[in-house]
Amino acid sequence: MDMINLNSFLDFGYFLNYKNKDFHNLFDIANIDRKKYENCNIDELISIGGKVFQRSIESLFNPNKKQCVPLSGGFDSRGILAALLECTDAQNIYTFTFGVPGAYDYEIGNLIAKKVGTKHTSINLQNYHYTQKELEEISRRVDMQTVLFFTYPISIVDEIMHDKDNWSGAVVDTIFGGNYYQYNKFINTTFVEAAHNSFKDNTFIPNLKLANISRDRYIKYVDYNQQVESYFNKGYIIDILNRQVKYLIPHLYMKPFNYKHLVCSKELVSFAMSINQEYHRDRLFYIRMLSSLYPYLFSLPIANNYGLPLDSPKWKNELIHSINYLRKKLGMLSKYTKYTDFNKEIRYNGYLQNVVKTNINDLASRKIIDWIDIRDILANHINKKGNYANALLVLASLEIHLKNGREI
Repeated sequence: MDMINLNSFLDFGYFLNYKNKDFHNLFDIANIDRKKYENCNIDELISIGGKVFQRSIESLFNPNKKQCVPLSGGFDSRGILAALLECTDAQNIYTFTFGVPGAYDYEIGNLIAKKVGTKHTSINLQNYHYTQKELEEISRRVDMQTVLFFTYPISIVDEIMHDKDNWSGAVVDTIFGGNYYQYNKFINTTFVEAAHNSFKDNTFIPNLKLANISRDRYIKYVDYNQQVESYFNKGYIIDILNRQVKYLIPHLYMKPFNYKHLVCSKELVSFAMSINQEYHRDRLFYIRMLSSLYPYLFSLPIANNYGLPLDSPKWKNELIHSINYLRKKLGMLSKYTKYTDFNKEIRYNGYLQNVVKTNINDLASRKIIDWIDIRDILANHINKKGNYANALLVLASLEIHLKNGREI
């Protein structure tokens, strides 16, 4: 058993020792040309980028297939939907939104679908029953690689996504600056220091340490591309080639559906990587590009902007921010909840609690994690002696992968 790889799953919610042959070369140095756009001002770049984005969608669009867009309240899915509406009528597009009522992604995703008139399905996860059989199937579909419970509810969406081109903008926001500047302050660090910063940022369970090895031992499994150091800081390279490729992509591109991967558009990725990276700060270029290209859809509320339109006055943003902070202090549902309140649901949802409890007990019986009492973690959570939902989801996911035959 590879204890380093096992511990990486306990630390980050995915196995570091993993190769994704379809997405291993996101940094193709041949596609980076910083001189190409150096004389363009930002308005010119926004115009060029908008045309590249629309062309990227059109080049992937098949008019003979039905289209499906998982729709949240954020930028990526909205941009894809807007581009598809330039290619076909809304009635030819299937959308679905899942989450919990009151959360931004759930409410805004449903609002957008209603506004444009797609064939939409709204999935309230408060009515969804987690089952062992379905979770084991999800495990196989994500290559037994990531923490479960955060994917599409396949018993519902299989029918929606079947026989359609399913669109995803996963990782595109990262290519356009997401996570780039959180590592920029470490620009002069060594590779090892950058890796450790990445480990810290990607810790899945901030309030409990499950792993029992030094993180220095993970270094050998960190994928890297030294060729692009002259273009990007080390932390950003590590983030793309590890968290994005090994966690987000297996998680968001569940098998066996037919996906249209926007991040595989060489023209779009080349453009994003070739322009002055200062424009990517806080994804402002990406936001301006999409807003300029599709003004109607991007005039509607955005989850990333406190559930308000992008042009909302600063005082309103600050007010909503304060209200959300108060809601959090009072233990109310976070407006940013993307799936469900797992801390609460593990305690009170009999279906979820049964699945978690069964797998925690089975994992404990394997005695491969013998440095911590994982049954204690479950008991403490159920008895409200701490909020350990993330730890329990990681441990239950690990056991489900092992039941599927995952070798570590």
